[in-house]
Amino acid sequence: MKTPTHVAINYLIFSRLGLDKKYSKAFLLGGAMPDVPICLAFAAILLWSQDLTSTVTMFRGLYESNVVLIGLHNIFHSPLSLLMLLLFSFVAGPYKARFEFFIAGCFVHSFIDIYTHVDDGPLMFWPFDLESRFTSRISHWDPSYGGEVVLLTEICILICTISLIYYRKYLRPVWGIFEKT
Repeated sequence: MKTPTHVAINYLIFSRLGLDKKYSKAFLLGGAMPDVPICLAFAAILLWSQDLTSTVTMFRGLYESNVVLIGLHNIFHSPLSLLMLLLFSFVAGPYKARFEFFIAGCFVHSFIDIYTHVDDGPLMFWPFDLESRFTSRISHWDPSYGGEVVLLTEICILICTISLIYYRKYLRPVWGIFEKT
């Protein structure tokens, strides 16, 4: 799925669970963070090459073979890597809970990516294994594997999330004046 959809899903999950709002930013950041390193790498290649077509070609080659790029992509994607990062929460001091919510947000992102990427999803056992991926029957982009349905679902999720945020921020306070106390 696309990064904004991951953030929207994390927002909906966090809202539904009724968790302490002071951890919401960490959980939402966890929804976006797994894609940030790879987006920055793509942007750096684009700045260097100045051509989108050659950037895409170069990026695809590096994505599948460059150990550094594979590591950047999987540090917040790989379930094993996330479990290892979770161990850092024991030494995170006063930021322990926020760090745990951040990792939980990354787990949600990773779980969704595992099931919406046919052959390019997260490496399951990175950093110890650079090949094992779950092979899904659903793709977030490839029409041969239901990409159109996933895209339509993502659009619906984004519209619903934006509508919910708008309602909570602007409409509920106004409509609240008509409610009985």
